[in-house]
Amino acid sequence: MRYLLIILLLALVLITAGCATKQQVAPPETTITIVATPTPEPTITRPLPGMDPIIGSWDNGMVFDADGFVGGDRNISWRANKMVDYSYFVTTETRGVYDMKVGRKVDPTAISAEWIYNPASDTIHKRDSSSAARRVLPGALMAAPVPTGT
Repeated sequence: MRYLLIILLLALVLITAGCATKQQVAPPETTITIVATPTPEPTITRPLPGMDPIIGSWDNGMVFDADGFVGGDRNISWRANKMVDYSYFVTTETRGVYDMKVGRKVDPTAISAEWIYNPASDTIHKRDSSSAARRVLPGALMAAPVPTGT
């Protein structure tokens, strides 16, 4: 009987030990607020009214002059494509010359490429090309490397 009393007492201690543990409390959830940063609108320099939008300097080195030539070179000219808006033909011509080494006349040639102006981004690109050129703003400074050495 003595063992029975010890076993009951031990069982009672084990049962109450399981009930006496503290309940786990989860920490409160923290709320993170993300503030949206608006994306600034790109600054686009629009051409003057009545002026062809392709006129000006571009970062690919081309300078479309108002007189219809590119970079002041009389052998490279541009003109608007009247059938498609914002489409321009740039034509490079070579004159017919007499080649004295060979002893014959070299015929004149002309090569033309179509350039498309995108008014939404103020860029130009060759038709069927994905690389675009941006307008060079007047007064924009070009970064030059610092000379090194003594």
